[in-house]
Amino acid sequence: MRKPLATITAAALTAAIAYTLHTNAQDDTPTHELLNTITIAPEDASYDYVRDEWPHWSYVGDYCDIRDVVLQKQAEQVRVGEKCALSGTWVSPYDDVTVTDPSDLDIDHVIPLAEVAASGSRGWSEAEREAFANDERFLLAVTASSNRSKSDADPAEWMPTDTSYHCEYLHLWVDAKHAYNLTMDQKEHNAVARGLNRC
Repeated sequence: MRKPLATITAAALTAAIAYTLHTNAQDDTPTHELLNTITIAPEDASYDYVRDEWPHWSYVGDYCDIRDVVLQKQAEQVRVGEKCALSGTWVSPYDDVTVTDPSDLDIDHVIPLAEVAASGSRGWSEAEREAFANDERFLLAVTASSNRSKSDADPAEWMPTDTSYHCEYLHLWVDAKHAYNLTMDQKEHNAVARGLNRC
């Protein structure tokens, strides 16, 4: 059973995200140019990723957590009942599957947390880890099967089966890596660059 994690206050979470957005403000820079600003470095394989150290689905009030916020924003039609109970229609961008039961959806971190852990986040505080894990700009409501298929893979290893979503997916990947000053390994960078060249 899903349980919201709230190890810091909502105010602290908001402040952490606000700080990140202030110091890594996105502009209208083309994605190709953003990609060129990202440091290429081998993955930090020695960093022991522990999912529980990345608090996610933080509580936001009115019985809702970040998962609920993402579901509300990404629904084509949504109704919010008592205690944030949701119903509506969603289209999973990874595989273009229409879903009407929110329990059939996963909320995917566009950049998997394990990938973030290996991409230059070793010195992050818990507040910074929570800010990333709950940044709704880089969270997607997708089918559980597509999320399981992706697992912790980067674009060199996995891309959405719906090819019409490839460009948007790569834009989000680069935006997230840039916004949080994360690195890319060479193989990942090459795959992203090749994909963007087709956009």
